[in-house]
Amino acid sequence: MSGWIYQQKPSMGWPLQPDSKIIPDVGFWPMLAGTGDTVQDLSRNGFNGIKNAGVAWVGASTGSALDFEADSMGQVLTTFDNDSGSKFTFIFKYTPESTVAQAMGWRSANRFYWFYNGSGLHQFFFNASIAINFSHTLTAGVTYTIAITYNRGQGCLYVDGVLVDDVVSGTQTWFIDGAFAIGNRNGSNLPMDGIIEYVYLYRRALSASEIALLYRYPFYMFKDPNEVAVLGAGVVAAGTNPKGPLGHPLHGALAGPISF
Repeated sequence: MSGWIYQQKPSMGWPLQPDSKIIPDVGFWPMLAGTGDTVQDLSRNGFNGIKNAGVAWVGASTGSALDFEADSMGQVLTTFDNDSGSKFTFIFKYTPESTVAQAMGWRSANRFYWFYNGSGLHQFFFNASIAINFSHTLTAGVTYTIAITYNRGQGCLYVDGVLVDDVVSGTQTWFIDGAFAIGNRNGSNLPMDGIIEYVYLYRRALSASEIALLYRYPFYMFKDPNEVAVLGAGVVAAGTNPKGPLGHPLHGALAGPISF
């Protein structure tokens, strides 16, 4: 797996970084192919999903992904209970295949929804009538990593690791305790038409630096299969390169193989 460096999806069962604070708190949707209709959850939080009819496994930049047609629905996290709170982060890697309306959200009423209405408007709903609106245009055929954070009334939209819009909606709490789905927004005519590679859910608002890190190294929360600890921190297997801060390869005199 040479060159993995936190950018390619690891295989099922690959260990997480035990001291990583960036592991998703609620669920992690890797969408591994070869598992039939089950969408596996690598976070080991138990939030496996179900791939419904009309959703196909396809290849993508980080491995297998799910391709949603205009009329398809895929139930992702079958049991997700956030209780109530005022902080939230939602990250997903997404390629819209057309400029039709896009929808993502919980299936029951009065819950969180995200959707793209085809006119450059992202809407971020908490409860029945509370909305945070972001203005940013998506282009069909282009892959984006989208991150939405919410922190006590402050909503931020990041695209490809960069803050593109922020809004203040007042202080509200939000409640999520139903099945999470990608597809039609609450049964309305806002279909999902595109490819999604992964989804991260957090019960806290990630910082801008954390979002930038996950954009560049989306699987930073997993151990590097090229780096096997032998005696502790900073000791790696012979023939591999040590890593600098945040997974960057070292350069110069220290960049060569280590032997013992």
